[in-house]
This record gives sequence, structure tokens and C-alpha cells, in this order.
Amino acid sequence: MSTFAITNLNKTYVRPGAGHQVVFDNFSLNFSPGAITAIVGKNGCGKTTLLNCIAGLTPYESGIIHINKSNQASAIGFVFQNYRESLLPWLKNIDNITCTLEQSNLSRRQKYDYIKHWASERNIVLPWEAYPYQCSGGQQQLVVLMRELINQPAVLLLDEPFAALDYEKRLAWRQQLTALWEKTPTTIILVSHDIEEAVYLADEVIVLGGSPTKIIGRHLIDIPRPRMPALLSSEVFFKSYRIVLQSFMQATTIL
Repeated sequence: MSTFAITNLNKTYVRPGAGHQVVFDNFSLNFSPGAITAIVGKNGCGKTTLLNCIAGLTPYESGIIHINKSNQASAIGFVFQNYRESLLPWLKNIDNITCTLEQSNLSRRQKYDYIKHWASERNIVLPWEAYPYQCSGGQQQLVVLMRELINQPAVLLLDEPFAALDYEKRLAWRQQLTALWEKTPTTIILVSHDIEEAVYLADEVIVLGGSPTKIIGRHLIDIPRPRMPALLSSEVFFKSYRIVLQSFMQATTIL
């Protein structure tokens, strides 16, 4: 199982005419291996910047981001909020997955077979020969998730992956995500504005706030799995929800 920790991260944005904005000042955070950790906080608190620093998409001044990928094929997978833009519209669904499959010693036919077998084991049904534009939003999102998970990343970063979905589809996708995660040895870091979603999905919820960014609260979600939608109306869920909400409200008042 991979280990994952951030130590003394420093990140400052220099904005023309607006001076320096210090986002992280010796910020440290460790994650539980193999767990789902949700990160919540108000807009502008550094959630997405943190994911981008982890993924190497945003440079930072100093600090250590350590990911021991163990036996996983790749270190990091990333599903963006605008996931549709990461699909290549001129490629069929199966080729959108094939082009990122890191088992490059396989032939194309072997990759196709591997992808379909991987999907079948997880009860995934997709129109492999269709193009993304011919598919529903849910099918497109499943292609993106499958593309990232099939490489067995040590860490999978999810930035508001269900933000564009209506509530009914969000409920379905929570189940789909956890079903995929349970069969893949991956540590998931989920950024969400939705406290309900964070508590429902996560083993731990981390609340960020302040400027520079601070950890306002870390809350273990001691709710057994599997979790089903009926849980949302239970007292055990509301207990965890209220604790996280209290931290979130505290975070909105800290400068």
C-alpha cells in the first residue's frame, strides 16, 4: 500500500497589480494509505491548488510531496472537474483508455482485451466503439475514471468530479466510485464543496481554511461500508455531518 505525505509545502502566487498571495506556508499533511480522504473548505482556500501541486501541474517554491507508489503502475491519476475536456474527441472510447494505458509492452489487441476484462470484472458496460460525443455525460465520466484507475495509480486525485451532475446522478456516481475503489488499491483524495458528499464517501474529512491555508479540522468518518443512500437519513450520518459542518463554519471565519 502506498504512503503519501506533504511536508513543509510553500506556495505563493504573484499576481500583477495585486502583490503576493501566500497560499501555503510550511503546510504539512499526511494521508491514510488506501483510504478515501475528502478535502472541503470555502472557495479560494487552496483545495485545487493543493491537488495541482501534488500532480505537478502547479510549481511550488519548496517542500516535499512524497508518494511511495509501491507496486502500483503509476504514481498519480487525476480526474478534473471539467473531465469532458480531457477526452480526445477524435478517438473512440476504448482508444481514449488505450492511449494512456502504461502497460506499453502489450499490443493494441492485448490492450483492448485487458481493458474489456478489467471492465467486466467491475461490471462496467460501455460502448467501446463509440466516440465521446456520442455518449452521455455519465458514460464519458466513466471512461475518464476507468482511464485513470486502470493504471492502478498510487494516488487518485478527484477535483469536484460530480459537480456538473444533478442530485440523482450524483447519488449513483457515489456508488460507482466506491465500487471501483474497493477493487483497486488506490488512495483517493477528493476535493468537494459538498459536505454531504464528503462525509458519505470519505474515511476522513479534512477542513481547510485561512490565509495562508491551515488545517481547521480532521474528522474520521467511523461509518461502516458499504454505504448506501438510505444512510443519508440516519442519525449516525447526521452526527458526522454536524461535526464536519461545525469545522467548515469555523473555517469561514478564519483569516
